[in-house]
Amino acid sequence: MKAFLLSLISFYPVYIFAQQQPTIVSTATDLITQGQYDKAILYVDSILQTDKNNVDALMMKGNIILNRDLLALPEPATYSINDESIFYGTFTPPLANRKVIPAATIQQVETLWKQCLTLDSTRTDIIKGLCTVYAMGLMKDKLLAEILVLKKSEKDDGEQAFRMGEYARKFIERGKFDDGMDVYKFIAEQYPSIAGVRCDIASEYFYEGRMNESLTWLDSTYNFKSVDETSFLNGAFIYSELGYFDNAQDVLNSYSRIYDRKMHQFYYGLRSFADGDTTCFSLLKYFSEMVDSNAYYPEVKLAKQILNYKNGFTLNDYHTVASMEIPDYYKVLIHTRAVKQFPNNCEPFLLYGLYMNSIKNYGAAGQYLEEGDKCKLDPMQTQTMMLNYGFALYMSGHANEALTVLKPITTGTDAFMDQAAVYFCAKAYLQLNKPADAKAYLQSIISATDKTKYGVLAQSLLLTIGN
Repeated sequence: MKAFLLSLISFYPVYIFAQQQPTIVSTATDLITQGQYDKAILYVDSILQTDKNNVDALMMKGNIILNRDLLALPEPATYSINDESIFYGTFTPPLANRKVIPAATIQQVETLWKQCLTLDSTRTDIIKGLCTVYAMGLMKDKLLAEILVLKKSEKDDGEQAFRMGEYARKFIERGKFDDGMDVYKFIAEQYPSIAGVRCDIASEYFYEGRMNESLTWLDSTYNFKSVDETSFLNGAFIYSELGYFDNAQDVLNSYSRIYDRKMHQFYYGLRSFADGDTTCFSLLKYFSEMVDSNAYYPEVKLAKQILNYKNGFTLNDYHTVASMEIPDYYKVLIHTRAVKQFPNNCEPFLLYGLYMNSIKNYGAAGQYLEEGDKCKLDPMQTQTMMLNYGFALYMSGHANEALTVLKPITTGTDAFMDQAAVYFCAKAYLQLNKPADAKAYLQSIISATDKTKYGVLAQSLLLTIGN
């Protein structure tokens, strides 16, 4: 997966840069950053009075209007399931980054920037600016048309398709996931020989918790003759996180063969450890001694830790490794080893379930977290486990079961977890078409003394419920 962010000057990521007259650009930019929009308009208009075809003045006038109007917009009041997630205490990304450019603003900016391109069709910076504005205004059809213009206007350096993915992500940030994926798929159609775009699509579906679609796109990635290193690694790690260890191994085998790497050896050793195969120790020892520890830092770190367990792997050892700062796509194999080795102990099942919940693999999470009632936990641990279990059940479409789990933990000592449990009780009631019950739960969050993000979410959700 590759991600490229546009360079920023102002708070809003909508700047494009002039190629000819830096004085006009720098002067107008300084005024924008100071919030002096009227003065900035007067400045560029004074230039246009004597030179009506000054491209940089026209371009910067569009920038001024754009930034002025965006700043005046209130923060969005619509939220996604990612905002509701129990894994984030705040809104991610920040609400200010999700503002949608009004159509009237886009029309003004578009008129100015199209005029610029009539005067100088080589200005790819302005074409990119239009793409950004259309994306931030959720104008999908106009964006797709402008992507074609950009593709023809800019020489492809091998990274063009990946940079275009930023336009798709602007839809996703604004709660339009499917529209964003339509943009991604359109980009993939324009670059049919680039496997990495398909891996990016697979990654977006993975992070959205739509695992079947992720796997479909991921499988197609490796039908290409040429696959970049990043796509090999990202794909292998997605397979690994979802428990498709054979697929991950196959991808890493190909990656290591094509790019002369040793990742396949480490992963095979780690899989052997997960299976309880003692040959893992010789495999991991050989790997850690033959590679550059800087180039394979997390792999060598984990390999050396596992070598400490030649004489046995205990629950305490499991706790040690599970709490290490190592990538999740490796840690999943540690959980796999613990679940196999300690089938009568509920703790590995709980930790594995928490992990599955965090990557939105809710069906698997619910199956592991179901073991929680067999554990002896303190009150805070119990609330954490039950909240995760109830969340997984709700997200899997099991509203009645979610209510059974969540209702007992709505009056704990942690405001965030209490309100999260109450909020998802309300969501479950809505799933069951019981709006009156949902309203009662939401009102209790709104009236709570301690404020969390669920107060904002409850207020917003309440407005959508009819009488």
